[in-house]
Amino acid sequence: VGYGWLRWFSDPFVRFIVIPFFNVMGGFISNYGVLVIIFAVTVKLVLSPLTFKSYKSMAAMKELQPQMKELQEKYKSDPQKQQKATMDLYRKNKVNPLGGCVPILLQFPILITLWLFFQNSILLRQESFLWANDLSAPDFIINLPFGIPFLGDQIGGFVILMSLSMGLQSRLTGGASGGAASGAMAQNMKIMQYILPIMMLFIFNRFASGLSLYYLIFNVLSIVQQYYINRSTHKATLVKS
Repeated sequence: VGYGWLRWFSDPFVRFIVIPFFNVMGGFISNYGVLVIIFAVTVKLVLSPLTFKSYKSMAAMKELQPQMKELQEKYKSDPQKQQKATMDLYRKNKVNPLGGCVPILLQFPILITLWLFFQNSILLRQESFLWANDLSAPDFIINLPFGIPFLGDQIGGFVILMSLSMGLQSRLTGGASGGAASGAMAQNMKIMQYILPIMMLFIFNRFASGLSLYYLIFNVLSIVQQYYINRSTHKATLVKS
């Protein structure tokens, strides 16, 4: 199922978790679009402990942005003092600047495995959901009067929604990571918030619509989780102030 370097994980994960899930749940629910949604919710719940730490760390970083900018201005002529003062700020507020990255990296094997599974599984063939006639094929709903390089002359419905949800999620999480950077780096990270969803639109447009549906639901749940954590962290910061 997976790439050679990932077979140690992807093969047993698909064989003992993914396929049994669809086989068992398929006995109760006949619509595979609904099954994909339930599966996305299940995976999100299982990964919640990891993503919670990641989002909480990014939310804390976002709350520290004003103080980090003050340090950048105060020590703009002395990078070493700026770095030391920034690390002291992290330590004082018990924030790990890498806390938002490590949990996400740990999720990559699962995400890559599911990407391969949805692309190659026969379970979704000829299964319809909403406007998608076949969840194992693209769900083109827009016909363009011209072709776009690497995209084509058609655009899928779920991939559009997935890209929009990714853009919203990037706005919620991007400010935190951007606060740790400065100058050109911060500007480049801000630009990537807009470029990444467009890139994913191009990449996923000709993939299985079931895959885009899965990532759409996963992103929506991530947005809800991030929004809740951002509000909780902001309220906690106001109380401390």
